[in-house]
Amino acid sequence: LRTSNILSQSTYHKFMVNNLGIDTDMFKKYMKNQTRTIDISRKMVSRLKKLRDTRPEEMTQKQKNSYANQAFERQLTDDSITVQEAESLVGGLIAAGVDTTGNMLTWRLLHIAMHPEIQEKLYQELIQHVDQTTGYLTEESISQTAKTPYLHACMRESHRCGNAAPTIPIKRFEAPVEVHGVLLPAGSVILLDAYSTGMNTDFVEDPLEYRPERFLKAAVEARKGTPAEIIDHAFFSGPFSQGVRRCPGSRVANLEAHAFMAQLVLDWKMSIPSLKHWTDCPYGQDTLTVARLPKVEFTPRK
Repeated sequence: LRTSNILSQSTYHKFMVNNLGIDTDMFKKYMKNQTRTIDISRKMVSRLKKLRDTRPEEMTQKQKNSYANQAFERQLTDDSITVQEAESLVGGLIAAGVDTTGNMLTWRLLHIAMHPEIQEKLYQELIQHVDQTTGYLTEESISQTAKTPYLHACMRESHRCGNAAPTIPIKRFEAPVEVHGVLLPAGSVILLDAYSTGMNTDFVEDPLEYRPERFLKAAVEARKGTPAEIIDHAFFSGPFSQGVRRCPGSRVANLEAHAFMAQLVLDWKMSIPSLKHWTDCPYGQDTLTVARLPKVEFTPRK
């Protein structure tokens, strides 16, 4: 998404590609990765369709609930979506998921790497759930908060401290709208602030300190009935919104992010010697707010 934005906004790239027919290096790289994404999505859709057609009893519940499978269900009734359109749908989810999940993970990596004592505590939790046969974490241990509460608390605290999408969405009202007694006239442009609440000292003690314990069960229970419980609201607790406008790739992205960080902590000790505090890390606005990570040092765990 970032590369696509650069290409679409750059006078140089548009002139070279559109007017002169000369593919720039960035455009070539973009097309190569786009083609690869399409190939991956086609293979995924093909495998799922073959499984559905030949061995439906072997499908997992997640495969049955997938967007590609729902597209196949629609084919049985109204032919409103083709296999090619299903492939495009999956490809779009993969492309968007890589960019958004990758940006989200830079903040998670920053916070974990800057806090060795938290990193070690997380390692001790994760090592208990490694499958003794395969040597890997099970899907249940990664996805279920009850099994790895500290992992999920770390991810939520990173979301509070480093929200990759702090202001969403931008909307212009076509008619007057009243919000909590305030009349917004037609033509007003608004955006929703998903960041400052988590940095408000009225709700969070020492908000610039990274403390996953804020989101363990006991702390969440203690906030109930107080103004501070707003940070546990469903619309604030995660990066993908809720309801009908929830990100369609949120389930995959969350599982990817949890699995990625869990495996990193299991395999490596991480540190960023050039920074004294996570707030010293530079960041910028691309498609999302991205942490510009300096050199991260990785030491293999024995």
